[in-house]
Amino acid sequence: MWLLPLSILVTAGALSIPLSRYLAWIMDGHYHAPRLLRWFEERLDTGPSPLMGTWSGCVPSVARSCCSRCGRPDVAPAVKRCPFCKQFRWHCGKWPQQNDSHGEKEHMRKNRKRIAGRWGVRMLVWSMMLGTVPAGAQETPPPATEEAEAPAKPSPWSPVEAVRLAGPLKDYGWEIHGLLATNYTYNFNEPASGKNGLLLMNRKADHFDLDLANIRIQRVIDGGIGFVTDLNFGKTAEVVGRSTRWCEDPRCGESRNSFELSQFYLTYKFPLGNGLTVKAGKWVTLHGAEVIKTWDNINYNISNTILFGYAIPFTHTGLLFNYLLTGWLSLDAGFIVGWDNLYDSNDGKSFTGGLTITPTSTLTFYAAGTVGPEQDNRGDSTRGLFTLLTTYKPTDKWTFILDYNHADETNLLPPFRIPPSPAKPSGRGTRDARWDGLAGYVIYHFTDKLSGTLRAEFFDDVDGVRAGTKQTMWEITPTLAYQLLPGLTLRVEFRHDESSNRFFEGRALAHPVPDGPATRLFPGQDTVAWELVYAF
Repeated sequence: MWLLPLSILVTAGALSIPLSRYLAWIMDGHYHAPRLLRWFEERLDTGPSPLMGTWSGCVPSVARSCCSRCGRPDVAPAVKRCPFCKQFRWHCGKWPQQNDSHGEKEHMRKNRKRIAGRWGVRMLVWSMMLGTVPAGAQETPPPATEEAEAPAKPSPWSPVEAVRLAGPLKDYGWEIHGLLATNYTYNFNEPASGKNGLLLMNRKADHFDLDLANIRIQRVIDGGIGFVTDLNFGKTAEVVGRSTRWCEDPRCGESRNSFELSQFYLTYKFPLGNGLTVKAGKWVTLHGAEVIKTWDNINYNISNTILFGYAIPFTHTGLLFNYLLTGWLSLDAGFIVGWDNLYDSNDGKSFTGGLTITPTSTLTFYAAGTVGPEQDNRGDSTRGLFTLLTTYKPTDKWTFILDYNHADETNLLPPFRIPPSPAKPSGRGTRDARWDGLAGYVIYHFTDKLSGTLRAEFFDDVDGVRAGTKQTMWEITPTLAYQLLPGLTLRVEFRHDESSNRFFEGRALAHPVPDGPATRLFPGQDTVAWELVYAF
């Protein structure tokens, strides 16, 4: 198949060189056509012309009145273009003087190589185009048809659509979504208490759990009032509810009934500039790479990071503004009650905000900060948290994420009181605390259904105020996820945790030491887990 095009290409290349020299010889006026050809040209060109009138032949000795390219006389010598070939004389616009043979020859010598090369390249390209086109392709091709669009991916089964409520709700901008997640976790340390260390949502070892049942009801609209409500059931609801303060009593949490309103807020977009969006209510925090799982965000791993459980809050309650400054810069700013609080437990106010920077379509930076008092009845104590989240997605298959968090808290201890005047404080507490950590993610999509995530992180609890004891911890977690059906995902992961202390619990000791630990303690912990998630 390739011999014929190759032979034609080689032949055309070999012939193009002498052919180009022959064409240059003709254009330079050194070639005089045979009498038969001249007679034929005279028959074709004889007759009136709107530009030249009648042509009786060019006089070679009068070069001033003939075009150097086609040889035809010009009735208007002041015009530098030939009316037939539309080219400049001598290809540079200069007119040779009468009997200036030296100037004419010099001009031809300088331009001959350029003319020959130009026509040689043209002939070579034409030969390649004609020689490599199959015979069948020389016929008039049929009209091109538009490429068929890729078929849409099947959507997961939804009970809302099954009862035919999705259409009527959509007419009003309403949507209902859901998530079901169940998991099993095995701990190789076999802790006597049956609890995994540092694992937040999948806390129980060697146990099946209904991790989360989430119902999302929302109305997302630009021209009116919208809202988002997340109703959570299961172990996740217990963990988040245990950390949320709903009333004046610190013990009024929602850790026993396995139900939690993780989000409920109103939204409205004011037509100011690029649009000012206002959010009022309770929403998930701006900090961190991971969130409380919802139907549209199940995180990258089964277990959550140490940072998610010990370095940042879960939710905030208050007022938040969002404004798009430019196409690559947006701002969040608002006032909140505090960390995981619906009831303000002190006389201070807290501020939260964030800045999104998108220099390119593949790179995003998000810097978030929260500052304010968090101790009960202690407006003089200040806790500050800073997060820098970097997301880099060079291709559809690869995603890289870095999540850095730093926090400190001043005047953590209450004022000291000296008897017998307990009502008069003698000073303020001076103990400060600090904690920080870094988490990194590498996500790769092998196919549309199979993906893998490698996560690694460290957390430094400098003063022991977050995990209960001073220690530095790190963990590494590889996870595989496979989509069994539309909306149904199976995930499997292995996780290794390590601490600078003997922090992780093991089996019970057969002969415990008096006033000593009743179980074995390890500096490390290995767990495996699987999870089945369905989202619609």
